[in-house]
Amino acid sequence: MLLGIDKFFYDIDIERPTQTSDEWSGGNETFTTHKTVQGLIRQLNGNEINVSQKDTAIATHRMYCRIADILTTDRVLYNSIYYSITRVNNVMNFNALMQVDLWQQL
Repeated sequence: MLLGIDKFFYDIDIERPTQTSDEWSGGNETFTTHKTVQGLIRQLNGNEINVSQKDTAIATHRMYCRIADILTTDRVLYNSIYYSITRVNNVMNFNALMQVDLWQQL
Protein backbone atom coordinates (compact mmCIF):
# COMPACT_ATOMS: atom_id res chain seq x y z
CA MET A 1 0.00 0.00 0.00
CA LEU A 2 2.76 2.46 0.86
CA LEU A 3 5.49 1.17 -1.43
CA GLY A 4 7.59 3.92 -2.93
CA ILE A 5 6.41 6.68 -0.59
CA ASP A 6 9.87 6.94 1.01
CA LYS A 7 11.31 8.61 -2.09
CA PHE A 8 9.41 11.76 -1.06
CA PHE A 9 10.76 11.72 2.52
CA TYR A 10 13.74 13.64 3.91
CA ASP A 11 15.66 13.70 7.22
CA ILE A 12 13.78 15.30 10.13
CA ASP A 13 15.18 15.51 13.67
CA ILE A 14 13.01 14.63 16.66
CA GLU A 15 14.21 16.28 19.87
CA ARG A 16 13.24 15.08 23.34
CA PRO A 17 13.36 17.27 26.47
CA THR A 18 15.48 16.36 29.47
CA GLN A 19 15.06 17.92 32.88
CA THR A 20 18.11 18.99 34.84
CA SER A 21 18.20 20.69 38.20
CA ASP A 22 20.72 22.82 39.99
CA GLU A 23 20.89 24.53 43.34
CA TRP A 24 20.13 27.99 41.94
CA SER A 25 17.22 27.84 39.50
CA GLY A 26 15.62 24.60 40.60
CA GLY A 27 15.20 23.19 37.10
CA ASN A 28 16.11 23.53 33.49
CA GLU A 29 14.70 21.89 30.35
CA THR A 30 17.04 21.16 27.46
CA PHE A 31 16.29 19.42 24.19
CA THR A 32 18.61 16.85 22.64
CA THR A 33 18.23 14.91 19.41
CA HIS A 34 16.26 11.76 20.17
CA LYS A 35 16.25 10.33 16.65
CA THR A 36 16.27 11.26 12.99
CA VAL A 37 13.33 10.02 10.95
CA GLN A 38 12.55 10.04 7.26
CA GLY A 39 9.42 12.11 6.76
CA LEU A 40 7.52 14.83 4.97
CA ILE A 41 6.09 18.07 6.42
CA ARG A 42 3.16 19.85 4.80
CA GLN A 43 1.62 23.15 5.90
CA LEU A 44 -2.11 22.93 6.62
CA ASN A 45 -3.08 26.53 7.43
CA GLY A 46 -2.08 29.73 9.14
CA ASN A 47 -3.86 31.87 11.68
CA GLU A 48 -3.40 34.92 13.84
CA ILE A 49 -4.24 34.69 17.53
CA ASN A 50 -4.16 37.17 20.37
CA VAL A 51 -1.93 36.05 23.23
CA SER A 52 -1.41 38.36 26.20
CA GLN A 53 -2.83 41.30 24.22
CA LYS A 54 -0.33 40.69 21.43
CA ASP A 55 -1.19 39.40 17.96
CA THR A 56 0.77 36.26 17.16
CA ALA A 57 0.89 34.39 13.86
CA ILE A 58 0.92 30.60 13.95
CA ALA A 59 0.97 27.95 11.25
CA THR A 60 -0.19 24.37 11.55
CA HIS A 61 1.58 21.57 9.75
CA ARG A 62 1.34 17.80 9.44
CA MET A 63 4.33 15.48 9.33
CA TYR A 64 4.11 12.03 7.76
CA CYS A 65 6.70 9.41 8.65
CA ARG A 66 7.15 5.71 9.30
CA ILE A 67 6.26 4.41 12.77
CA ALA A 68 8.70 5.84 15.33
CA ASP A 69 8.95 6.64 19.03
CA ILE A 70 7.48 10.18 18.98
CA LEU A 71 5.68 11.84 21.91
CA THR A 72 3.67 15.07 22.21
CA THR A 73 6.35 16.37 24.59
CA ASP A 74 8.97 16.13 21.81
CA ARG A 75 9.61 18.78 19.18
CA VAL A 76 10.58 18.63 15.52
CA LEU A 77 13.56 20.38 13.94
CA TYR A 78 13.73 20.76 10.17
CA ASN A 79 15.66 23.41 8.19
CA SER A 80 16.48 25.28 11.44
CA ILE A 81 12.75 25.63 12.23
CA TYR A 82 11.27 24.20 15.43
CA TYR A 83 7.75 22.77 15.48
CA SER A 84 5.76 21.80 18.57
CA ILE A 85 3.89 18.50 18.44
CA THR A 86 0.17 18.58 19.23
CA ARG A 87 -0.95 15.08 18.22
CA VAL A 88 0.59 11.76 17.17
CA ASN A 89 -1.56 9.35 15.16
CA ASN A 90 -0.91 5.83 13.83
CA VAL A 91 -2.84 6.03 10.53
CA MET A 92 -5.70 3.52 10.61
CA ASN A 93 -3.69 1.47 13.16
CA PHE A 94 -1.78 -0.22 10.32
CA ASN A 95 1.61 0.35 12.04
CA ALA A 96 2.99 1.60 8.74
CA LEU A 97 2.58 5.40 8.69
CA MET A 98 2.25 8.12 11.31
CA GLN A 99 0.59 11.52 11.10
CA VAL A 100 2.08 14.01 13.51
CA ASP A 101 0.26 17.34 13.88
CA LEU A 102 2.59 20.31 14.43
CA TRP A 103 2.36 24.02 15.00
CA GLN A 104 4.90 26.77 14.55
CA GLN A 105 4.89 30.27 15.98
CA LEU A 106 5.91 32.72 13.27
